[in-house]
Amino acid sequence: MDKIRTIDIKRPAFRIERMAKSTVMATWIGVTDYLHAFPEEADRKAPTGSPAASVMANVQPERVLLLWGDSPKTPLSRAEEYRAWLRDQITTAPIPEIEVVGIEGSTDHVMDFGWVYSELERAMRRVPTDSLLAINASSGTSVMTAAWIVFAKAAGSQECALYVSSREKGVQPLELPAGLTIDLRQVIVMADDDPRTNLLAALFDNESQRARVDEWVGKSTAVERVKAQAYACARYSVPILITGAPGTGKSVLAESIHSLSGRSGKPHTIDCGQLYSDIEIHAVFGWEKGAFTGADKENPGLVDAASDGTIFFDEIGNAPPVVQSALLRFLQTGKYRPLRSLQEKSSNARIIAATNVDLDSAVRQGKFRQDLLDRLRWVHIELPSLGERSNDVLALACAKLTEFQRNHADTMRKVGSKEKHFEASAQQILLAHDWPGNIRELEQLVTRLVIFGNPDSEEITATDVQKQILSGRTREGDSLLGRPLQNSFDLDAVTRELQWHYVREAAQKTEGNKTEMARLLGYGESRTPLNTMLKNFSKHGLPAPLTS
Repeated sequence: MDKIRTIDIKRPAFRIERMAKSTVMATWIGVTDYLHAFPEEADRKAPTGSPAASVMANVQPERVLLLWGDSPKTPLSRAEEYRAWLRDQITTAPIPEIEVVGIEGSTDHVMDFGWVYSELERAMRRVPTDSLLAINASSGTSVMTAAWIVFAKAAGSQECALYVSSREKGVQPLELPAGLTIDLRQVIVMADDDPRTNLLAALFDNESQRARVDEWVGKSTAVERVKAQAYACARYSVPILITGAPGTGKSVLAESIHSLSGRSGKPHTIDCGQLYSDIEIHAVFGWEKGAFTGADKENPGLVDAASDGTIFFDEIGNAPPVVQSALLRFLQTGKYRPLRSLQEKSSNARIIAATNVDLDSAVRQGKFRQDLLDRLRWVHIELPSLGERSNDVLALACAKLTEFQRNHADTMRKVGSKEKHFEASAQQILLAHDWPGNIRELEQLVTRLVIFGNPDSEEITATDVQKQILSGRTREGDSLLGRPLQNSFDLDAVTRELQWHYVREAAQKTEGNKTEMARLLGYGESRTPLNTMLKNFSKHGLPAPLTS
């Protein structure tokens, strides 16, 4: 760089009060910011003033996050030079920590609200919730400005302050009307100088499809954010990674996104926790006749069956290495080769993957491929736990109760059970519970409340709820030794349940690593006994312990 340009900052008519909590500033780096640092790249006279630098000088944060989209006009390769230049502009102590958040593949997406919002939200996970987030809303495209406004209104416990910068007025707070509320499902981006308006309107044109995501009961910020992301990304054929704790509804969200996508094909689920044998693994991409002993006919594979549809790789964190390698190639090229086939095949199936495993940790441990994770995480949707959406608990409980009683109305009439509702004291117990099992635990609780409740009573009491919560927490192994010896007793079934209990515990402790599971279970280096048990569980209808 030949020279350093100084910034002419117009001091604002307001003073920022320094707060006890730390301040983190976040900003996109727009073309104006870039050219102010690198004027030699401007086609004509370089712009005067950088909104990002001006807001930083006024806010004086302890930390700065530069959201840098890689494009020909703002190449990511010069981000470190810009960071160094920005540090040189600081004339007062202390000098903040400046971090570049590189965002690749942004050239075609800067006017795509769904993509911009998803990337912005992912970057903001770096900001501690107990800090003040100061946002430069001036830099970048008009869609980026709109995304900041939506984020600030939907940030929940994160305290946000928006700022705008202009040559005429300097840096000013962007005050949003106190009564302004934003329905994230109906956000319409209005571009100032671009004829492409109503960028999200096409996503909301089918009432029946909209209803599919509206099955997600609740109005908490966390749920509305998930709905908005589902609407925004459904029509785009990019891979989606859904993460969240067990029971948060990952498979339900995947079905919702497929329903919203408008694809003519069907959704197909591949449970990676069930891929125990070579046959099950090769069934994903298919095989030719004679590929192995017993392959007496061609099997096109599940990927072929999902053409024009969606493939949902459930519990992708448990995918064997051979599946990871084949899936990586498929994501890179759209092509795959069935076992022993001489010809490649193509598929336009949309890929959605889900897991409750920390894939970044799995990468560090050598259990998951970094390049595959990068390919899967074009769009990342993280589902909140039920504890994070406590405001939705009562609405969910009532909805699940209504749904169960409607689906089993005939049975309830036959057994003489009255339709039930939660009394006030029962609702308080529901609100006080921590819900470690998330929505799945709530559904199971509602089921037991109806089945084991007093058939003559219309009310579900606090005592009923407390009793069934304790019942649901009974460890599987605790009840196995107390079963009565009678004609219906099945020792083999009891043995399978005991094995399943400890295999699941080993799977949870090792994140599904079979070698480590075998060691924990006392089998040393041999995985054969473990694989035999897993196949036996599947044969008798027990759920895969690797996905629990």
